[in-house]
Amino acid sequence: DNATAELLQAVHDLLVSLLMMDIRPLQESKWNDPLQCFLAAYALREDKSFMQAHHITQPLAKCKYFIRSVVFWQANLIVDDFNGSFQDASEQICLHFLNHEKLSAYYNVCSISSYATSLVLTQPLIPNTTWNPALDVVKIDGKLLPLSTFRHGCKDLMVAIGDALQAVKMGHNIPITNLLEVGDNLSNMELGYSYLGLQKYTEEHALLKAFTTDKDSSLFYIDPDGKLCLSRRKAHEWMLKASNLNLLLGFGIHLTSGQPPRSPELCDIRTRNGERRRGIMKDHKKTFMVTLQCKAGNI
Repeated sequence: DNATAELLQAVHDLLVSLLMMDIRPLQESKWNDPLQCFLAAYALREDKSFMQAHHITQPLAKCKYFIRSVVFWQANLIVDDFNGSFQDASEQICLHFLNHEKLSAYYNVCSISSYATSLVLTQPLIPNTTWNPALDVVKIDGKLLPLSTFRHGCKDLMVAIGDALQAVKMGHNIPITNLLEVGDNLSNMELGYSYLGLQKYTEEHALLKAFTTDKDSSLFYIDPDGKLCLSRRKAHEWMLKASNLNLLLGFGIHLTSGQPPRSPELCDIRTRNGERRRGIMKDHKKTFMVTLQCKAGNI
């Protein structure tokens, strides 16, 4: 109805404003960004003292989840203009709202949180913006704006992930692993790093067979001299499908409540607690996952 539409638009406007500031001018005026204002307001106690940084970690994480969901939501609104490609739509959103030098839906938010401690310990002037303890309602100038409206966007995301998985499978019977079928013994002690050898989910080497024998999806071909050659065109098609799937799964991971999983992420291509590069590469402004070292325990 009209009331719901107006509320949704108001929430959009509020959260999109959290994405629009570049980090550099904020160094001069810390009150130009609503997220930083929220941090300061949340950390201020009634006795005018400030909470320690580790006490606001969970509220900050929840707030960041909401902001990340807006990026997906905005991309979802314009995906039809990009022939259904969430990859292209999200890139457009990042270019429009975020730092133009980095195509990352999370760059600014993560950068802001990196100096949250210095923020809450410096300027005690609090703006007229308050949040309830559960971080599901924000009050701005007396108006309450529930943020739970965005959660139904996750349903559209799950549908898009399913479609992307089907595209990568290209019609072959290569089922996604069902964790309910995995045996009770999940120890890595005798099986190397993986426990998947306990179960057989499909015929052996099904994906490799699809690569090498199917004329429509083959990544390899035999040249007139009998040499095995890589089909660059097919390889590029597969990489595009995989990159789109990786993007969707990245959104799915960060829209899931709880601690972010330690997996190849779409943040700024760095590990969660360090500077070591992940096993990924960038090509034509797209991010590809080229290793499978993923521990996504919250999915």
